[in-house]
Amino acid sequence: MAMYKTLLMILSGLFLLFIVSCASMPMAGGPSAFSFVASSKLTEGHNLFVKKEYERAIVILNEVISDSVKRGNLIEAAHAHGQLGMLYAEMAYYADADRHHREAINLAEKSGYDPSLFYAQWGITRARMWDYDNGMKYANKALDLLAGRWKQPPTPPSPTGGEGKRKGGDRDAIIDDVAAHPGFPPDVDAMKTVAMAESSMVLLYLIKDDNENAVKIGERAVKHIQNMEGLIKFGSMMGRVTEGERAEFYKGLTLSSASTSQASINLGDDKKGDEYLKIAQGAFVNSGYKISEKGLTPEGFFYSFFYDPKYAEESVRMKEEYIYDSRYSEEYNKAERLYQEGKHGEAILFYKSAIEKAKSKGDKEELLYSYDHLGWLFAELGRFPDSERYLKEAIKVAEESDLSPSIPYGELGTIKGRMGNFEKGLEYSKKSLDAVIERRKAKYKGEFNRDKVIDDAIEHPGFPPKVWLFKAITMSEGGETSIYYLKGDYKKAIEIGEKAVKHFKDVEYMVRLAVKRERENFYQGLGWTTLSIGDSYLNLGEIEKGRKILEDARVHFKRARLSFGDMIAEGLIAYSYILQGDYKKGSELSKTVFKKIEESGFEEIKWKMRYEFAKVLYKEARELDKEIPYLSKITDPAEGERVKRKMLERNKPKGEALSWLLGEEISNELLKLMAILEKTMNKDEMLSSIKSLNNILKETAYQNYMGAIEHIESIRANLETDINKRLFQANKQDVYRDAILLSLDLYGPASALEILERAKARSFLDLLANRQLMVKDENLSKREAELKFNIGEIQARLYAEEKIIPPVPPLVKGGEGGIAHDIVSSLKTELETQLGKYRDLIISIKRENPDFASLVTVSPLKSEEIKALIPQDGTLLEYYLSEDRLLILMVDSKEIKIEVIPVKRDELVSKIRIYRDMVVHFEGKELKRAASELYDILIKPVKPYIKGKRICIVPYDALHYLPFQALWDGDKYLIEEYPISYLPSASVMKFTFDKSRQKGEKLIAFGNPDLGNPSLDLPFAQKEVEKISTLYKEPNVFYRKDANEDVAKKKPAGFDIIHFAAHAEFSDIDPMYSNIRLAKADNEDGRFETAEVFSLNIKPYLVVLSACKTGLGAVTSGDEIIGMNRAWIYAGTPSVISSLWSVSDISTAILMEEFYKNLKGKSKDEALRDAEISLIKSKDYSHPFYWAPFYLTGDFM
Repeated sequence: MAMYKTLLMILSGLFLLFIVSCASMPMAGGPSAFSFVASSKLTEGHNLFVKKEYERAIVILNEVISDSVKRGNLIEAAHAHGQLGMLYAEMAYYADADRHHREAINLAEKSGYDPSLFYAQWGITRARMWDYDNGMKYANKALDLLAGRWKQPPTPPSPTGGEGKRKGGDRDAIIDDVAAHPGFPPDVDAMKTVAMAESSMVLLYLIKDDNENAVKIGERAVKHIQNMEGLIKFGSMMGRVTEGERAEFYKGLTLSSASTSQASINLGDDKKGDEYLKIAQGAFVNSGYKISEKGLTPEGFFYSFFYDPKYAEESVRMKEEYIYDSRYSEEYNKAERLYQEGKHGEAILFYKSAIEKAKSKGDKEELLYSYDHLGWLFAELGRFPDSERYLKEAIKVAEESDLSPSIPYGELGTIKGRMGNFEKGLEYSKKSLDAVIERRKAKYKGEFNRDKVIDDAIEHPGFPPKVWLFKAITMSEGGETSIYYLKGDYKKAIEIGEKAVKHFKDVEYMVRLAVKRERENFYQGLGWTTLSIGDSYLNLGEIEKGRKILEDARVHFKRARLSFGDMIAEGLIAYSYILQGDYKKGSELSKTVFKKIEESGFEEIKWKMRYEFAKVLYKEARELDKEIPYLSKITDPAEGERVKRKMLERNKPKGEALSWLLGEEISNELLKLMAILEKTMNKDEMLSSIKSLNNILKETAYQNYMGAIEHIESIRANLETDINKRLFQANKQDVYRDAILLSLDLYGPASALEILERAKARSFLDLLANRQLMVKDENLSKREAELKFNIGEIQARLYAEEKIIPPVPPLVKGGEGGIAHDIVSSLKTELETQLGKYRDLIISIKRENPDFASLVTVSPLKSEEIKALIPQDGTLLEYYLSEDRLLILMVDSKEIKIEVIPVKRDELVSKIRIYRDMVVHFEGKELKRAASELYDILIKPVKPYIKGKRICIVPYDALHYLPFQALWDGDKYLIEEYPISYLPSASVMKFTFDKSRQKGEKLIAFGNPDLGNPSLDLPFAQKEVEKISTLYKEPNVFYRKDANEDVAKKKPAGFDIIHFAAHAEFSDIDPMYSNIRLAKADNEDGRFETAEVFSLNIKPYLVVLSACKTGLGAVTSGDEIIGMNRAWIYAGTPSVISSLWSVSDISTAILMEEFYKNLKGKSKDEALRDAEISLIKSKDYSHPFYWAPFYLTGDFM
């Protein structure tokens, strides 16, 4: 809302100028310096305009024009046209406004009458249309014409005023004379022209960020208007100036002095700013307003004039320039102020109070803004599930009332994109722009162009301007740009981004007077958008263009005081020189950037920079890889020397420039090898040196990759709270990918497996980092939540306090610089203290609850540990999918092998999607062919290495959604040959094996819960439970209303097997809200959510989720999914059986009965395999739809 208010302030001044100009009536009935006296009808039209009775004013003014033309009084007609021009501009009918201004000027010129007043009016209208260049142009022309007339001898029909006109002098001197000696009777049109033109110019210079000229013109404008003050007071005393005209004069003085005050403050001259602020306050009171004892900010003047006088008393100077808005509750205003001050914890409480207050009042607007701002606040704190929930409430409120949901949709798109959920991000961004178009489409008849509608919304937002348009459009387009950039679709990022930057630039003038927080948010958005475009050009090979745009990004980040973004941009600029081959300059700049990074302590940038330079080193090594085979084949010594010299000429500058990346010891070794290579004529020695040099580059690249991974993992839980920092972490899996491939090249499959496990293990923690997991010790749980919140608070304050501190020594104690440095230093110390306490607590949690540590701490197993866990009769197949290849690692108890399959990710994902659709939609004709194609890619290449009778699958990416058991080898399904189990990562295997239990006979089962809707009943699910229960001695079974959530939470402890035969719901928005549908109970809604499962403390042998889509979860950008399976494993079970899609309750009942019969004498994987085979061999249920969705996760025994 703050941006809405302050952007309105900007145009408020222009609106005020209209008020001044609309008094283009000279003192009614009195003589003027021109032979023009306003008729009573023209005065009536003017008064109606002032009262905003537009329709009546239009009728009267048009009658004035008609009558005047008939009487030949073209001057009065010109004044009426000028009035109509200003009136139509206020109504946002700009074409009509332009037409009347042109006609006013035309009639004046025909009559030999000075048109300067009408140019001044037209300039104001052009400025209201955001055509600032022409606004300035016409204001200048008005003053030029006035000065030209004033210095010439008088000509009819303009008889000379008392003192006559001056004949010489420059424009400034002449205008000074106009203001000081307007004649007697005074030349009122000349006075108005000066006041209007100069007042508009000072505001336009201020808006255009030309503070020097704003002050220069502003000082003159204030002086000139003050010179006229005596005449206004005299006219008022004599009854020749109305109260309204007097107030309009003082509003003009207020506007000029307030603008001059703000420009002076912007230039750092607070003393002058205060002087002009006092003038503004005095003029403000004389114009009929009241002022609080605390005074007003310049913004307060603009806002009060534009919106409503009642806000004047409350528009006080407050910290962070917050302006109280009395339209909304005390709670909302406190929340807004606290948010701007960085006191997020207190702000959250007041926003929640404001929500309740708005609900009780039925105030939909306040409710929308409270939900929206609270949602964005949670996003800045990294609490994304909470953020989504509140933003969706904002959308709901907007859609149920006559308000726009465009901003909360845009914010959701930004959040999703930065979390790595690109498709959802684009979907929400589109909805945001759709909402903008929906509000504007009434202006268009028939078909319309979407892009033109958005352009028009930016160019012509109406008056008063609808500021939600700006925020929605720039946020959505900027978010889309970042998403396409992170996806690697650089051409699309540039296409969307360049449109976005144009729109940012179109509204940039509008944020010059915005409050600090909104200005910085604006330039942050522009900075990230520009950076995405610049780096996209680098990736497409347009280095010079990309570098220039990155320089622009640095300017925007500096305006936003966001040093994090500035360092990223500077690092990419350094990288651009290396890409271009200027290794020396790139190296020098890189050293500077790295020094800044080290001094700043920004862990978030370290991983990015180390990754970028690891890529550089690895690229150089790969180029040498290509040259070594050719050199080894050369037999002619002269040719060998020529090739060597050419290689040295190309690589020696690179090596010297990049040597600082290698460390002193390795750098010396690299330079020594180059010296040997330069001197030697021996082919073997030459090859040996080149290979050693190549190996140094690869090993150092590997060290940088691993260093980047260490930085990523060190900041994951504690430092990923700022949503802008997430922008460059959403694609961090690229680091793991490149490290895996290089590790495979250098050290073989065992090393690659260990890095792959790190990639998998970290994603689970990433997904849970923003939601508190229930630690079994309640005190530890509360302490963990408290510390995490404290850390987020401190980081937010540190981020807001001084994002860029000027590179000058701190000022003396008490000075501004010293205080800023002291605050930042204090916050950093406090942050380190809290982080230390948090690390100590995590150690306590690990001691108290090693299960938690094994699942959510990045401590993957070493390859030897993984091999030791593999049974003699089993093989583990772990998959890794990059953009252009598939890695399949085969691990058994003795060795690790790898197969690299050249297949594009998009191609494989498409095959998986097609096959799943065929299965789910019960297609049969091409089903086995599709299953066979996938078998040939995923199983056939490694079939010779599978040892023993069972396999365990560790999927990756889209492979999580594929039922491997239904792959077809041309003769049989994979499940018919092997019992199959699944694991989210090989490292979780130790956890599940350690929790292995005896089978036991204690069964608790829930079947066919009563959901209050007969259409949701599952009669065969009840029969399923009834049949299963007959296999156990003392089963505990619950049906219908007894199968409720309360029982499910309290009863399972102590049972060996827990079975659910019920509906389930999967949430792709937040898998922590996926749930099993049970009957409602006291204080329970009947949705047994994933998050609630985590709080259980159970030790069963097996959990069976015989329900729809219980095995689904959300795949993060890193991999791994989180859903019911992971929750039950954390809760204490070593094994879970779940399903991948909605299933038939009839076939499921049959399969489950077979499974439990088999389980009596077989392992879990064998029991499930044989149950699925029984359906394959049946007449009615042989299609994979019936049996393939069920799979076993965890311990197979």
